[in-house]
Amino acid sequence: MKKVTDVAGTVANLAYSPTLLAYAWITVHYIKSGFCLYLFAMVVAYKTGAFEDLERWPLISKIVLYLGVPFIVLGLYFPTLPTSYSMLTPFFVQMLLSIVAGLSLRRLNTK
Repeated sequence: MKKVTDVAGTVANLAYSPTLLAYAWITVHYIKSGFCLYLFAMVVAYKTGAFEDLERWPLISKIVLYLGVPFIVLGLYFPTLPTSYSMLTPFFVQMLLSIVAGLSLRRLNTK
C-alpha cells in the first residue's frame, strides 16, 4: 500500500467526517448503521496508514481523534431521549474541533 502523502485530507475524509456522520445517524435512531460506519471508517483509516505518524500530530488533532469514541457514546445516549435541537450542540462542537484539527494537520504536509 502506498504511503499517505496528504495526512490532513486523509484524516479528514477517513476519520473526522465519518465520525460526524455516524453521530448524526446514531442520534436519529440508525444506531447499527452509525456504529458500523464509525468502525469501518476507523479500520480503513488505519489500513491506509493515516495514523502512522500519530506521534508527530499536533495536540488538538490527537484530542479530536480520541474524542471520537466518547462522542459516539454520547450519540448512543441521545436515542433514549425524544429528538430535540439540543442534540445538535455536541455535533457542532465536534465539527468545529474537527476543522481546527484538520487545519493544524496541514502543517505536517509542509515538513
